[in-house]
Amino acid sequence: MAKRLRLPEVVDLLEKAYGKPRTAEHPEAPLLDHLLVGVLTAWGDREKAGRALRALSESFLDLNEARVSPIAELTAVLHPFLGAKAEEAAHGLRTALQDVYDGTHGLDLEPLRGRDPDDLKKFLKELPHTLGGPAAAVFQLALGTEHLALTVAEHRVLERLKVLPQSPNPQKVRVALEKQIKPADRLAFVWAVGSHAQAVCRAKDPACEGCALLAHCPVGEAEVKRREADRKKEEARRAVEEKKRQLAEEKAAREAAKKQAVEDKKRKLAEEKAARIAAAKAAAEKKVKAEAEKKAKAKAEAEAQRKAKLEAEKKAKAAAAKAKKPSKK
Repeated sequence: MAKRLRLPEVVDLLEKAYGKPRTAEHPEAPLLDHLLVGVLTAWGDREKAGRALRALSESFLDLNEARVSPIAELTAVLHPFLGAKAEEAAHGLRTALQDVYDGTHGLDLEPLRGRDPDDLKKFLKELPHTLGGPAAAVFQLALGTEHLALTVAEHRVLERLKVLPQSPNPQKVRVALEKQIKPADRLAFVWAVGSHAQAVCRAKDPACEGCALLAHCPVGEAEVKRREADRKKEEARRAVEEKKRQLAEEKAAREAAKKQAVEDKKRKLAEEKAARIAAAKAAAEKKVKAEAEKKAKAKAEAEAQRKAKLEAEKKAKAAAAKAKKPSKK
């Protein structure tokens, strides 16, 4: 169970985590300057951010020209102050300028000064990419110290931590907070809570696991438990899928082995049959050859006997003829 904190304790922890507001050096500076200095302090300290903004003002005709300039040009101007982080800062700066331009159809935030706090809610929707501490500080500076600039993002953080005054009327909620947050502390309050809303306590996919206030946030605790349950569920699903995959692979391996065994047996039978045919053919050829040799030998022997007989007959005739021949005595 999350340990509940009181609002002053929450504010103290957040101010320690996100530091003091980083706005333009002079409170009377244009609200746009306050916003851009705050944005640039994400990549450098307040002094460097202020110097970088002055360099931008001197390098371009106006900030609207900077808004439409290539990132490479913005990076070149910011590099002497922000070094290796200049290109990333250039993207952040141009995004902020574009947000303001889309929300005001220009680059003038001064009409926000002196407005009723609830009038700022519509404009908040026009800064989708430049929320957090810088935007929250701008709205508070626009209101001055008379009222507290309670944006949707800050409302979300306080509500999740269960330190937001309970009332169905948003104005009463803000008024109740104004009684707890002194005028001199309001700028620091909105900077810290707004920064936390952007960095950790986002509306979608909040970074609850890394939240310094997790031990005190019922919503974050429930979210972490839900994610853990989802993670375990996903692991179980993956385990089932892995088991299915292994079984399928084993089945495929068995079928492949069985098929291979059948093919090997067929091949072996075919080889044995071919060997028998070859052996039979070789035996037949050998037999034919032997018979041919036997016949040739018999023929040769018969021919030799015939010749010997003829020779014997010839010798006999010659002897007989010689015996019949009369003697000359």
